[in-house]
Amino acid sequence: MITIPTNTRRFLILSYNNNNNNNNNIAIAIANNLKLNRTKSVEIIFCSKRSSRVSLPPALSDIRRVTSLKMLGVTITNHMSASEHVSDVISRCAQSIHAVRTLRSTGMNDDILQAIYKTVILSKLQYASSAWWGFANAADRQRLEAFVRRGVRSGFYRAMHFSAFARSWDRMSSVCPSVRPSVRL
Repeated sequence: MITIPTNTRRFLILSYNNNNNNNNNIAIAIANNLKLNRTKSVEIIFCSKRSSRVSLPPALSDIRRVTSLKMLGVTITNHMSASEHVSDVISRCAQSIHAVRTLRSTGMNDDILQAIYKTVILSKLQYASSAWWGFANAADRQRLEAFVRRGVRSGFYRAMHFSAFARSWDRMSSVCPSVRPSVRL
């Protein structure tokens, strides 16, 4: 699969198949006057971790091939994993917790600190979670929950709210089970 951003900020998805029958996609692009901005384009090929030998399509001459792609703030790897995204989000939230601790040291009210924690840190953790939660493995989920528990221990998030937060993660698990989505590779 090749995802190509166009000049109009739309995404044109070209699927690669072995018989190179992409004439329909090319005709759609030409009919809609879509031009490929090759300097902003990257190519990612999704494949299974289990497959040891994958026959990749030939590399495009002036388009860089990548193993991870960040789209709309969510990083996804070529193995359909959200681990890189979870690491990035936790590191950004850790920086925000440091800022909240600095505010606490200046004597800010605990209710205001808790509101800041909920609006800044929890919103970063939950951003687009319905899109990436199904790609998160058990270790990623444990890291996220441990991070939120650290906020509870620091007093930025009440324990009664944490149980509701944990239930929302559980609901997400029922919608997006730990089994990967059925993507044929």
